This record gives sequence, C-alpha cells and structure tokens, in this order.
Amino acid sequence: MLDYLAQDFMRNGWSLKHLHKLIMLSATFAAEHFRSERREARSGNRLLSHFPRLRLDGESIRDAILSCAVH
Repeated sequence: MLDYLAQDFMRNGWSLKHLHKLIMLSATFAAEHFRSERREARSGNRLLSHFPRLRLDGESIRDAILSCAVH
C-alpha cells in the first residue's frame, strides 16, 4: 500500500492535495469511520488497531519528515 501511495504521489507531481484526496476517498479510510461505533461496544479489547487516533502537532510532523530525509 505504501509503495502504491509513494508511486502515485510521484506520478502526480508530488501533489499533497492529490495524495490527501486519494486517501480520504479510499474504501479503507471510509470503512474505518464506520467501525468506530462497533469499537465502542468492544471497549475492553486491547488490540492496537482499536486505539484512538491522535492528531500530531506541526512540529512533530516536521521532525518526522526531517528524520526520514536525513536517513
């Protein structure tokens, strides 16, 4: 999946807007939204896939990008 997204990102001129739209309109992203109701019913479940998503601040995102760029 990551390889596909990376290739599509490069094919479309490194457009973040296109990449964001591709992710937001994907069936995987949409399915995750509908699973949230069922997840609340199974709140005792300790699987990592069921943990709430956290929003990163801009500085954390920048640091992650710089870390990847250096290596």
